[in-house]
Formats: sequence, C-alpha cells, structure tokens
Amino acid sequence: MSKMPYVTDLANVRRFNEGIGSLATKTGGNANFCLLSGPVGLGKTEAIIQRSSRDGHPLIRAKRAWNIRWMLSELSEALGLAPAYRTQDLYVQVRDRLIAQKPVVYIDELDHVISNKDLIETLRDLSDETGAKIVLIGMEGVRSRIAKYPVLDSRISVFIEFTELSEADVATVIQEALPPRTDEEHERDALRLAAKLTGGNFRRLADLIDKLDVQMRMGKMGHITLSLVREVANLKGL
Repeated sequence: MSKMPYVTDLANVRRFNEGIGSLATKTGGNANFCLLSGPVGLGKTEAIIQRSSRDGHPLIRAKRAWNIRWMLSELSEALGLAPAYRTQDLYVQVRDRLIAQKPVVYIDELDHVISNKDLIETLRDLSDETGAKIVLIGMEGVRSRIAKYPVLDSRISVFIEFTELSEADVATVIQEALPPRTDEEHERDALRLAAKLTGGNFRRLADLIDKLDVQMRMGKMGHITLSLVREVANLKGL
C-alpha cells in the first residue's frame, strides 16, 4: 500500500478538530495556546499535517538545537517570508505577518524545547502581541512539564489528548484502507484480533494493514479473514 488513507471518523481526530475549532474562534484574553499530547504512534503528527494543510496554516517541527533565531527563521519561512538576517528584524517580520494573517500556528515535537525558557518566552511574546493561536504538540507527560512554566501553562486554554484507538476505530481504519467487506461475520473476528494485536496504536496498525494488503493482493482475496490476520501477525512476530 503506497499510502494510508487519512481517516477523520476516529475519536482522536474528532476530539482534535473540535479543540482546534474552539481555539480558532476564541476571542479576547491571552490564553491562546492549545496543547496536543499523547503517546507515540497515535497519529498526532498526521492530524496536524492534514489540518494545517487543509487550512493553509503554518506547521514547523521543533529541533533540539533550536535557538531563538533558528525558531523565528523557520516560522518566517512557514509564513511564506524570506527570513531577515538580524534576530530583531526576524521577530518583527514574524509578528507583523501573524497580525496580518491571523493563522493557527502548529509546532510539533514540543518535548525538544519545553526546557528552553528563552524559546517559551518568545512564543508567549508573539502570541500576546499578535493574538496568534499556537498549537503545541508533545509526547505523553509533557503537560506536567509545562506546569513548571506558569507563564505558558496559564495561557493554554485547550487541552487535547490522543489515546489508543478503540476497537471501533481500528475497524474504521481497516475498512477505509482495505477492500469492501464481503463476509461481515467472519471479518468482525478479524478486526477484533487486529485491534488486540496492535494495542490501539495507529503506527502499528498502519504497518499491519500494509502487510495485510500485500498478502491480500498476492492471494487475490476480496476481504480480510481471521486466518489472514493470524498469518500476518506470525510473520511480524506480534
């Protein structure tokens, strides 16, 4: 399978879109941050890629070695600008574009920079001066780390947490990715086993679906079966 379809009818994605919608329409005050968190492999990055692309809003990935200039430079480029040379000019450049465009800014891999007070303060300044909505995406447990920085913690008005996919979510993803059902009763058992084997982890599920797709094409099968899921699971060592 060349690419997994992006499935919007999942509990995590619905919760994410509701949270971003709430943030985007928020008016007044300076609590303009959103925190999206959750364990690895649950689809957080794919969700922000899809949403930011759909809305035409900037998305950047934090780097462990970021300093203020590097962060502002990437923000400038994401906003469609040619980064200025001096840090002060970069800041003004980004600030003015945020005021003009009023985008939602997505910053992935928050864990790389949460301990860098200078970067946190710069993001706070930008949000306070422009009213910009900023979505920070981090790993499970990042919320407790943010609590150590009241200047940021007090400005987060929307908290979104991604959790393991439910059995219904797993079934939805598989049915979107693989051929239509032809044997619903037997397929139900196959879907239930797929959910158990992947533990509700989207990344592991995507890998399983890719292997199922290969086997189904080789065997010219029209739908997944319990025996096929077991076979693929044994090949993968699940």
